[in-house]
Amino acid sequence: PKDPIAIERLNLMNMAKLSIKGLIESALNLGRTLDSDYAPLQQFFVVMEHCLKHGLK
Repeated sequence: PKDPIAIERLNLMNMAKLSIKGLIESALNLGRTLDSDYAPLQQFFVVMEHCLKHGLK
């Protein structure tokens, strides 16, 4: 069985990729600057916070 921490890190990286993809796509569709109330931007920051807490670079 794989190391649970390695699995968690992999899951976090995949979530980060999806969050970044969604953020870029939605920003391009809106064609404007995103503000702090924008849900995909908030989601991105939450995912990045989790990545940093786990020491991912």
